[in-house]
Amino acid sequence: MDSAPTVAALSGSISETGELLPLLQAWAIGSAFVAVYDDRDHVRYANDGFLRAFNINIGEVATFESIIRGSFEGTRGVRINAQDPLLFIADAQLRRRPSPPVPRQRSFPVDFLDGSWFWCTETLLPSGWIVLTGADITSLKQTERELAAARDSALTLSRVDELTGVANRRFALSKLGGMLKSVGSEVTHLSVALLDLDHFKSINDTFGHETGDIMLRHFAKHCVSCVRGEDVVGRLGGEEFVILLPGISSEKAKVVLDRILATVPPVSVKHCQPARIALAFSAGVAQAYFKERPEEVLARADKALYAAKHAGRNRVEVAVESSRRDGTPERCDLVAQHWPRCQGRLS
Repeated sequence: MDSAPTVAALSGSISETGELLPLLQAWAIGSAFVAVYDDRDHVRYANDGFLRAFNINIGEVATFESIIRGSFEGTRGVRINAQDPLLFIADAQLRRRPSPPVPRQRSFPVDFLDGSWFWCTETLLPSGWIVLTGADITSLKQTERELAAARDSALTLSRVDELTGVANRRFALSKLGGMLKSVGSEVTHLSVALLDLDHFKSINDTFGHETGDIMLRHFAKHCVSCVRGEDVVGRLGGEEFVILLPGISSEKAKVVLDRILATVPPVSVKHCQPARIALAFSAGVAQAYFKERPEEVLARADKALYAAKHAGRNRVEVAVESSRRDGTPERCDLVAQHWPRCQGRLS
């Protein structure tokens, strides 16, 4: 019985005078690797890069299967996200050697256990032999990750209020516009609440803007903790916030807002007297209607907020709606009377 073929060096020594000498010498430089498998998947030739990558020595018997098993069991080789090495090998062989065997070439990225990445090209020859080459793309992968992180950061900043961490004005109003399109079809109810911190100017004037910023962050965090995951808490600017409550009627939304108001804790501020500052707000709630525009539902919520302020602050009021004869809500005339001070929220 013939012994299994062993790995031989792919270097200039194979053909010192042949025309392939420059090519073979090129593969011996750097981290790129190349290996040649025979038709029984024994590694017949390999350069130093391949030997290092898979922890193989010249003169060993190495096959595709033994290399994959070594990666499963050791700390060198490719990173394999699978539980069963035999199933992984069988699946990989379907791609490496299709049936019927057709000469072809395929390329794919490979993640190694040491953190490096290689772009591999595998060529199946008519003889059944396979030539595998790999180029180091670790630096490109790092750049790709950095670009992805920068993209994600930019996307987050475009949606999040930098001071409080909740949705910014643009994103909150965009979400409102999207939710309004679903009212009457996908969403039965949608309530919109406008919140305004009471006497916030006095807090800024008395304790300073740094303390005011602490209170805004404190309040935003409290609001988020009191609503559901599908609700949206946003800061419109200054001390004004909005909360979007899909699937909730205005009466139930008032219960949510009352709970937020009743449970908002005082803010502990260092180097201030008093050390704990009470925080309260006024809010107006309006329930959206079918085909209503953002400025209309916001105007009705703003009227309810105005009523809460006029009634003594530290309270939640619900907009009272009147209807046309056909049963649909009237277009709110507050767009002209009350909304001008809030139009900046929509720009």
